[in-house]
Amino acid sequence: MLGQCIAQKLEFVVDNTNATIESRRRFIEPAQAAGYRIVGYYFTTDIKECLARNALRTGKAKVPVPGIYRVRKMMQPPALEEGFDELYEVTALPAGEWTVKPWANFAFRR
Repeated sequence: MLGQCIAQKLEFVVDNTNATIESRRRFIEPAQAAGYRIVGYYFTTDIKECLARNALRTGKAKVPVPGIYRVRKMMQPPALEEGFDELYEVTALPAGEWTVKPWANFAFRR
């Protein structure tokens, strides 16, 4: 699908956790080579919030709890050096709202 978007010069969004630098590289490098602007959003939701949101899901949308912990453990926060042109930090607020702000260096909290 990525190749088709690039070949047709379509805008696209990768909606996936992509917890590691390596998992992001497979999207960033080809898009960068094709001249795309690379914008990343890093969700800083804490583990309790992730578990609470997941508990509200049903069926295939619900992630097994061990999977949430596994991905959290392997999480590597993004860096501009990976090829991002812009990075934003997204944080959950009460009542289902979100705040989005330009990326700032911060200590990753597991």
